[in-house]
Amino acid sequence: MVATVFIQEISMTTATPITHIVVVGGGSAGWLTAGRIAAQHQCATRKDIKVTLVESPNVPIIGVGEGTWPTMRSTLIALGISETTFIKECDATFKQGAKFAKWTTGEEHDFYYHPLMLPQGFSQTNLGPYWQTVAPELNESFSHAVCVQEAICEAGCAPKSIRHAEFAGTANYAYHLDAGKFTAFLTKHCTEKLGVHHVLADVNRVESSDNGDIKALHTEQGVTVEGDLFVDCTGFKSMLLANTTRCRLFPVTMYFLSTEH
Repeated sequence: MVATVFIQEISMTTATPITHIVVVGGGSAGWLTAGRIAAQHQCATRKDIKVTLVESPNVPIIGVGEGTWPTMRSTLIALGISETTFIKECDATFKQGAKFAKWTTGEEHDFYYHPLMLPQGFSQTNLGPYWQTVAPELNESFSHAVCVQEAICEAGCAPKSIRHAEFAGTANYAYHLDAGKFTAFLTKHCTEKLGVHHVLADVNRVESSDNGDIKALHTEQGVTVEGDLFVDCTGFKSMLLANTTRCRLFPVTMYFLSTEH
């Protein structure tokens, strides 16, 4: 949705409408970006808007475990992906929160849960002060007192059963998955189902217009990719933002609770 609004706002302020969006960099970030834009604008059937993803064929996919946030479910729905297929293809399992174990006393029952469920009645009242008042007597964690997710996790149970519909469950949840398999899965889905054009090439030069906007990408393989809007998904390399447009970075250390490591 953010990408869609962004495209529409730019189109209204430029002389020519944006019809070709180029995403530079693959991985989950690049393919999720390209997929969301292509799905929103129905690029598989429309010819007036085109989405292209450019990534290097020489950078291997790193297959590591990766955690997601519950919003991944709405993202998969927007991309038209079956939850069952996603779980099978990406070795995914359910994530119901984060457990911080043995941080205080180091004993077996010394842990803290950050559940993905909100406390009961969160929209009406803040249960925190009430829990602090009775916590010494209860001898139980905040997450155990205000929601069922800690109990579900400690019992080794899933947030949903086989009878639940896709993306629905008893408790809120996200996923743990294999990032390498997820990227390969997104690549196949976005190119075959959503109409994303895939260019395997190494970008070696970025061509800018007279006003400083990016005009085209030139590659070592001799392929030139022109576009109206470019999205940088090259991670720390920051090929477009830092190395081409020279976007200024602003320090935010003043907002950190601690800067010590």
